[in-house]
Order: sequence, then C-alpha cells, then structure tokens
Amino acid sequence: MSGRVTPALRLAAALIAMAALAPAVAHAARPGQSFPLGDGRVVTSGPAPGRALACAPPAASPSPAGRLPWIAGRRWTPSRRPVVDGALVWPLASFELGGAGRVTDFAGNGLPVLGRTGVFPPPAGDDAQPFATGAAALAEHDVRGSFSERPRVRGAACIDPSLPVAIASDGVPIVAPFDGRGRDLVAREVTDRCGGRTDAAGLYRYRGAAPCLGRRASGRAHSGLVGWARDGFAVYGPRGAHGRPLRSRDLDACHGHRHRVGSSKASTYHYHLTPDFPYSIGCFRGRPAPGWTITQRGTGDEPPAGPQAP
Repeated sequence: MSGRVTPALRLAAALIAMAALAPAVAHAARPGQSFPLGDGRVVTSGPAPGRALACAPPAASPSPAGRLPWIAGRRWTPSRRPVVDGALVWPLASFELGGAGRVTDFAGNGLPVLGRTGVFPPPAGDDAQPFATGAAALAEHDVRGSFSERPRVRGAACIDPSLPVAIASDGVPIVAPFDGRGRDLVAREVTDRCGGRTDAAGLYRYRGAAPCLGRRASGRAHSGLVGWARDGFAVYGPRGAHGRPLRSRDLDACHGHRHRVGSSKASTYHYHLTPDFPYSIGCFRGRPAPGWTITQRGTGDEPPAGPQAP
C-alpha cells in the first residue's frame, strides 16, 4: 500500500469499528414497515432521489423475486425476512488507513474489525438457510484502495455494480445494491444481524443497512460514520440532524446532502444509508477513485483461522 499507515489512523479505524459492540438503538425501519422494490429504478440517465445511476443499462428485465415470503408484489418487509444466525468474532481481522497528502490509502483482509458475523453458509435449522443460496464460508481477501481526503462535489458519476461503492469503517466492502440485471439485491438477499453476508467466493460484504456501524447512544443524534465512498465522501447511518430518520426523498439524486456534522464548523457533503432504495449510494457526487481491488486469498473452501463464538 502506498503512503504511510500511522498508529493514530489505525486507532481511529478501531475506535470507529467498536461501535459494533455498542448497545443497539432503534433502527430507521419500524417492525412491519414495507418499502418498494428497487427493480426498475436503475437508470443510465436522469438521476433522481430513489434511483441508482448505472454505467450500463440492465442486461435484462429484472426477474420476479420468486417465493420469498418477505416480498409481496412490488413491496418488501425487512422485519419478515429471516436473519442468518451466529455471532462469530474474527481476532485476525485487519484494516489499516494511511497515506500522505491528499489521498487516504486502505488495506485489509476483508474480515470485520472488532465486529461479529453470522455463520456462513447457514447450517440446517437456521430459518435463513433455504434463502442463502451462494453464500460460501468466509474467506480472507486482500482489500485495497484509496480515496481523496478532500473530495469535491461535481456532477453525478455512474455506478459499476461489479466494483465496491465504499469501504466500511470496519474494513468490509460496501457493494452496489443492484446487479447487472437491475435487480434490487438488498431486498432479495438474507443477511446476518449486522447486515452482511458472503458471496460465492466467501467475501463478506454489505449492500445496504449496516446496523452494527454508525450507531449513537441516543436516537436523537446524527448517525455516526459508517465508511468512505470511492469518491472520498463520508457515509453515515440512517439518521440525519437531530436523529431524524432519513428516506431517499430527503436526500439528493446521489443519496447524500450537505450540512454540518458533529462538532464540525463546516458544512460538508456526505451520504447516508437508508432503508429504502438505493439504500447506500445512488451515484457518486465526486470523482470515484480507480484501482480498488479485492483478491481472494487461498481456496476459500475453509473459513479463515480464528473465528470464535463470544
């Protein structure tokens, strides 16, 4: 990794990730509340709140969601979706921030620092198991990239669903909420209690809500930091100023807005996670950095050494 990783930045990343161990607070979505599917909301022009700007048109019309009991017609209900069981911790998880000048570099092994994950693939008896097709055992990956320390608001840059849209403060990639067919994958996929799941290569990642990150002790405060987008702008949880729960309609076409956060005296642009499409980032308001890479280590047939049940 280019640049220099400092102890202070390592500590900052660890302290941010420790929010995963804080007591839970109320989330932005209420039990029984439903949301529209994002199918048909992936566009290649005309970005707008509640849409995602893709770099290429969907390869085909989104297929029906099938027999998923939490999806009814064109709406889905998060509280009806089963959650992958387990609370494994990963002592060998690593994530470092560093760099010099105008760029921050990061590197890690893709495991959540000081976080907990479900058991993947879910075993028989887990009610999420029938819906976790393609979720392999966690495997370490080399996760590397960089982002601007001083991003500038520009136009609206498109999203390539094959690349991460952000890196979470615990070192886990945040990937696009849709695939090349324009399907709403946040609504379709089951996750663990922290909003993560693995893919067929064992990469643990978030797509939308990450309820174990960005939490505050008070539900009346602005959500904490969740991570950094590829354009360098910060990503926060689902609550805005004074703890107000946010929806896509409250944000701009790229799923962000500008105001002062915390003790900062300056108004800054930032993104928010919300419970409705596009969930994380609808387009990049700044210039997305190239060169983010995720490379699998080993075969991925076995979990990385060190998972423990607390």
